[in-house]
Amino acid sequence: MTDLLGALGQAWVRVLIFPGGLSAFLLSLLVAYISGCRQVERLYAVTLLDVLPPLCAITLLPLVTAPSFPYGLDLPTALVLLLWPVVRRFATTPLDPPRLIEGYVPLLSAMLALISATATFDLGGLLRWPTALPYQIALSIGTITWLAALPYLLPPPTDLVLATSRLGLILIGSLPISTALNVYTEIGSTLPWLITAMSSATAIASTIAFGSAPASVRYVLAGSAFITAGWILGVGQ
Repeated sequence: MTDLLGALGQAWVRVLIFPGGLSAFLLSLLVAYISGCRQVERLYAVTLLDVLPPLCAITLLPLVTAPSFPYGLDLPTALVLLLWPVVRRFATTPLDPPRLIEGYVPLLSAMLALISATATFDLGGLLRWPTALPYQIALSIGTITWLAALPYLLPPPTDLVLATSRLGLILIGSLPISTALNVYTEIGSTLPWLITAMSSATAIASTIAFGSAPASVRYVLAGSAFITAGWILGVGQ
């Protein structure tokens, strides 16, 4: 813990400006506005405490343009931090099994495909484009399935906490997109910020588009991601 706090102190730009801090706050408001929320609730002490876990996940994301940081973040841990508002609501509201299946089965299938494609739980693996075609297919399908699951994973953001959680999930989905843009274009070597902006915009647009898609699309993608992950695991053996 001492080493982590020391590293955060040396990476104050990452904590206060980008990708956390001011940038995360402004982008969360933008995500809330795009999602249809025109008035975010007032900030209370409880809200600020709830926003810390998703904000921490965003701060530790391995974005290409973010300052270097010695500690990585794995996908399951990032998911738990970003879904902290949902976990809190589970403690006070009854569970809805159909909604849980609708939202979490595609997400878990996507996570399985991403982990199998990168052969690591570390989010930094999403910034390395695989050389073998089966792994490229798994990474692509996992990314698409991840973005397709997001509109049904969280309720529409009415406060800063939900908006920050949604932003973090979108940014994770943008990591493989930025990797593909770096590999197949020459923009990343000269304008890395443009790659980050383009991948984030693509992820946001994809999330909005999947929000109006039929439920069958998510289930087809979830099945494809699950089959692809099994295929990759079989090829690896």
